[in-house]
Amino acid sequence: MKELNLEEINEVSGGLGWSDGGVAIISLGFAGGPATGAFGLLVGGACLIVGYYAN
Repeated sequence: MKELNLEEINEVSGGLGWSDGGVAIISLGFAGGPATGAFGLLVGGACLIVGYYAN
């Protein structure tokens, strides 16, 4: 067994980044109705901001 390098870890992580996740949260929030849309906009917007400054 060998330790994975950074490129291999990024390849197998498979998750969404902050920006992609923020857009997904906003769209799922609006699909749920007005109250969840407001919450999704708040949380998704925060994720987009983190994604912007992380890059």
